[in-house]
Amino acid sequence: MAEEIKRSVFSVGSKAGRRDEFTAEQLPGKWTAFKATFSCGMSKVLMASLFCVLFCTPAIAWVVLFSSLFLSRVGASFPYGIFDGLGYAGPGALTEGLNSAYILGAMRYYEYALIEFSVLIPCIAVGAIGLGGLVYVARLSMFGGADSRNIKVIRTFFTGVKYTWSRALVGGFLVGASVFLMIFCAYVFDAYALGLGGKIVTMIFSIALIVVVSIYAYYLVTIAANYENPFGSTLKDAFTLTFVRMPANLLCAAFVALVVGLAFLLILFLGNSTFGTIFWFVLFFIGFYAVCGIFVAFNQASFAKKINDGMSERESKARTEESYAAIRAAKAAGDRPAKNKQAQPAKYVNPKKKKKQTENEKPVPVQKKAAGGYSEAELKQMEEDKRRLLDEETAKEKIATEDMSVYEDDE
Repeated sequence: MAEEIKRSVFSVGSKAGRRDEFTAEQLPGKWTAFKATFSCGMSKVLMASLFCVLFCTPAIAWVVLFSSLFLSRVGASFPYGIFDGLGYAGPGALTEGLNSAYILGAMRYYEYALIEFSVLIPCIAVGAIGLGGLVYVARLSMFGGADSRNIKVIRTFFTGVKYTWSRALVGGFLVGASVFLMIFCAYVFDAYALGLGGKIVTMIFSIALIVVVSIYAYYLVTIAANYENPFGSTLKDAFTLTFVRMPANLLCAAFVALVVGLAFLLILFLGNSTFGTIFWFVLFFIGFYAVCGIFVAFNQASFAKKINDGMSERESKARTEESYAAIRAAKAAGDRPAKNKQAQPAKYVNPKKKKKQTENEKPVPVQKKAAGGYSEAELKQMEEDKRRLLDEETAKEKIATEDMSVYEDDE
């Protein structure tokens, strides 16, 4: 009983169905699969990323607008560097005033940051819908190979949005909430002058939560892109795969962090120069697609091990049940094979008499097969037939060579 409960809790893909002909297929390796996501061509990658950036526009616009309109006012009201020189002797009233100004400034900045990131949660959810369409484009490119260049980007992107939008919304809200929690933990320690050690520990756990929630969100989207699965089953399957496949998931997250981290480092290094703008372009128009491609390639291995086998078995059982249902329906409709009218019913034999006859019968000796697969009796019969044919041919030759002139009448 405990084993059945355990299977029901940790089973994955119990209700997943085939989305298309690529659903149960797996490419040989993660790196090969990731390279195949770019097989559709760079122009189509850029076009699909453009549509994804359009969905991310609310989040980008809100961050830029809030920074320019609200955070600048906080800085003007409570200028930075007000603690410069406080290590020296000064009037007590001045020190208390500066402390009060600093505390008020920190509290105001903390309040504005919470407002910014609370509004950012639904904006991130909308951006996640665009990532769902990008995941679907990357998936078809990965499985399409040479045919992926024939992909219609607009139709494919919005087909992916149709399949994944509800799961992407859930994942986006969770990621936005985890980011909000991280910002809350970061600013609350500064606003209330709490200990640095507690801030470090809290930040580590909040960042780990963002990583796990991001993995879960991408599983939601990739499962929806690969399978026809009910909403509740998708939530459960994504949660199970997130923790059951944690080592592979962390490796995937490390690759994503490497791609995004290198892009941000180059942007920070180049600053506001022309090359910095180019790397911002690369981050938005290729980095999003690369991140989706990494998750698509890594998650296929999880699906092959946890979902595809069970789905194929269910499909086989369904086909068998359909065939039996068709047979039962045919019998119910009267479509049975016609009986042979010449066939006679079997003669009744008393079981007791049949048993006595069986005991009295002698077992027939099994003839051993000689070379060539013939029995000894068959070989003897063949020898006799051959000897008889030779005798007949010899007699005919003797008659043909005999002198018949002795039987002719004299004239």
